[in-house]
Amino acid sequence: MNSTLEPFQYLKRLFSPDFIASLSEENFLHRLLVEQRPEADIWRQHINDCLELAYRYNLVDADLDARLKKGDWESWQAAINELKAAKYMEGIFRIGCLNWHPKGRERKVGEFEIILSGLDVPIFVEVKTILPRDLENLEQRVFEKLRRSIRTIQLPFGISIRLESAGQTENFSQNFLKEFLIRELNKLNTKDASKLYKLPKYQDKKTGLHLDIQAFPSSKYTNCYLGVCSFNARFMNNSEYVKFSLSKALEKLDKGDIRPLLVILCPSPNHLIDEHDVLNACLGTETFVVTMGSDGSVVDTKTTRKPDGLFQYKPKLSLIGIYKDQSNEKTIKGDLELYHNPSATHPIGKSVFKGRGVRQLVKKNDLEMEWIN
Repeated sequence: MNSTLEPFQYLKRLFSPDFIASLSEENFLHRLLVEQRPEADIWRQHINDCLELAYRYNLVDADLDARLKKGDWESWQAAINELKAAKYMEGIFRIGCLNWHPKGRERKVGEFEIILSGLDVPIFVEVKTILPRDLENLEQRVFEKLRRSIRTIQLPFGISIRLESAGQTENFSQNFLKEFLIRELNKLNTKDASKLYKLPKYQDKKTGLHLDIQAFPSSKYTNCYLGVCSFNARFMNNSEYVKFSLSKALEKLDKGDIRPLLVILCPSPNHLIDEHDVLNACLGTETFVVTMGSDGSVVDTKTTRKPDGLFQYKPKLSLIGIYKDQSNEKTIKGDLELYHNPSATHPIGKSVFKGRGVRQLVKKNDLEMEWIN
């Protein structure tokens, strides 16, 4: 009989002896539930505390049970991170301050709301675990649909497509894309086979798909389908994953909703996110600009940001949190950094979290932001 879980009431309640016996030694759940090491007990206590919250709020339904037991590390991470973030909020405010699964846009629901006496409306919270495979798998699905879309276009061209943004879903309009390509390709000179034409950027406003497209005439054929179709891979930095996770969270609330939106991002232990990545995603990509004189000498250098930050065009997003675990030999504690959106329609005042051990990036003046504790 496994006595490892005796001190951990909620782990023992969730994971039956038969379930534990069915686990292979390679399964990470086996290490959590069976291995007898002091550091494993610290991990078990941390998870047990999260499960206490889950049972107290009656959250352990069939869905959560499946996510915690199916043995997929990323599904487990996402489920546990939602509970960790909630436990952290109760720790800095009060036990019982959460309302779970608040209604959002259409039939969507959020993770929870934070209900505080000093606020007229609750804070709507969405928790997202940053998992690179989500975006990478989406891009692959988008590429496959692009191939199916363009191979039916009967024009003597080859095209090269670079994906600038996959958007939020692969459900972009194939008809709109085909109409765009036919219209733009028909404007080109098909006789000059040596020339490479850059088409206007294509954007699907519904899904957020952005494409950079180049075309070259195929003069050997006068009546053929698009002959050479290449799809250029792109390097994705961490800020791309941050933007993708934030955009998914933004779908949860209507524009007219007056509740401030806090999105808590939880980086994967295998894919760490730092302050630089978040600032690039929210305030704009940091760029080093060099001004050259007519004689080729350097006149000036400066660091600036491109106007591609989410804060500038997503005023519905009030606040971003980055949650990480901090561990030592005795315990695991959560750590939260907050990034306030200076353009938010419904901002959350810095005083709400001030003095609660949370580091916050707030607006200092019209040009600067600053960190406060």
